[in-house]
Amino acid sequence: EEAQEELDVVQGNITAEEVQIAIKLLKSNKAAGLDQIQAEFLKYGGPIVVAKLTDLFNACWRMQAVPEDYFDMRKAMVRPNAGIDWDGQNRLTDLDFVDDIALLAENSYHLQEITSSLHEEAAKVGLHISAEKSKVMHMGAQADMPSIKVDGSDIEEVSRFTYLGSTIGQDGDATSVFQQMCKTCSSASILLSIKLRLYTTIILPMATYAAETQVSLQKHEHLFQVSHTCL
Repeated sequence: EEAQEELDVVQGNITAEEVQIAIKLLKSNKAAGLDQIQAEFLKYGGPIVVAKLTDLFNACWRMQAVPEDYFDMRKAMVRPNAGIDWDGQNRLTDLDFVDDIALLAENSYHLQEITSSLHEEAAKVGLHISAEKSKVMHMGAQADMPSIKVDGSDIEEVSRFTYLGSTIGQDGDATSVFQQMCKTCSSASILLSIKLRLYTTIILPMATYAAETQVSLQKHEHLFQVSHTCL
């Protein structure tokens, strides 16, 4: 039995220098998080802020825990019928994409429940859901579904949604991902080795992005098999 390779992980205390570097890497002009502290305040806080944060992070590291307030938003998902069945025992309630969230539900009634619950919990920490920027999409054959509302405003229902280069449709169609790279893949001036690298590093990740939210159809499996065979 082969010995497993050990990762070189530093298990010592978090240093002030590490915290200072992390603060510098924070993006400015962004909305504050649950703590209502914008990045600019941390950046201009100087040595005192760095020292306080270093103490806090090390306390969390030693106790292997974080303040319960950090999980207040999760209360919105603690409902018997929230989410979708995942493996027969657990339920998947949401997907987090960078600083966005996708709520999952098996019908419009439950989706409205968790949307309203999330809106209420977010309001407690000064956040709100934008009905204008949010979208609703029903997967599969759905007809005459009631609209989802946020604070009295209807959320627009769409049949296709593009996010981070991937298009998710009601029918689970992901073929547009391949079409985006069609000219590059068919170009005779590009070496096959470069095309293979593009396929493995760009096309394949884009095609499978958010695959857990798509309906698995035989035609999609066939497309993947054909693409692998051709390459």
